[in-house]
Amino acid sequence: MAELNADQRMLVGELFERAAALPTEQRPVFLASECPDKDVRQEVASLLQHSGGGLPTAGQSIASVVAAAPGAAGGVSENTVPRFEVPP
Repeated sequence: MAELNADQRMLVGELFERAAALPTEQRPVFLASECPDKDVRQEVASLLQHSGGGLPTAGQSIASVVAAAPGAAGGVSENTVPRFEVPP
């Protein structure tokens, strides 16, 4: 992972505090929507893992991201993924 600059480190702290306050299953959606910077997102996820709160399993993460995604139509099951509309 790349070394973070001062602004990124400040953002990591802010996002970590906000993510830590959320239920575990909501954290991936939160990080995906609030943190476009891959390095910052990875650092926050690492801090969450080491804090004991962690992130949900891959299966839980996928289902929670898909279910919470704006524009998702239909339900989510093991064998289906709803359609998404990608804005221009």
